[in-house]
Amino acid sequence: MTAQQHAEPVKTIDNLRRETDAPAASTADLITTLFTFMDEDRKSTALKALQGIIWRDGYLNGDFTGHLYPTYCRRWRNGKRRVLIRMYIPQVPVAAQKLLFGYSDEGDITHLFTGYFDTPVGQT
Repeated sequence: MTAQQHAEPVKTIDNLRRETDAPAASTADLITTLFTFMDEDRKSTALKALQGIIWRDGYLNGDFTGHLYPTYCRRWRNGKRRVLIRMYIPQVPVAAQKLLFGYSDEGDITHLFTGYFDTPVGQT
């Protein structure tokens, strides 16, 4: 791992310390905070950023793939029109949607979609 690869998570952890007003928080404290945020479904900028880093690196490294039902993929592939992703995965950032469909267990199917819907922002 390069210094640049470390820079983004380190910056995000620093942002978490600022977000929680705990500049001296230990790693254990921050982990507890993140689990609490997830349990409470808290809308935390730092948590979302860390999740995005984990998703991106996991998909790019082949650690996991997006699970899609083959029946739907066949329908999408055989369809004559493109699909606009809307309510399939609410509250999931567009970047995560692109990873899910770009690294799915059915291969890259991003070309089947005309756009993505960002529910927090309300834009396609």
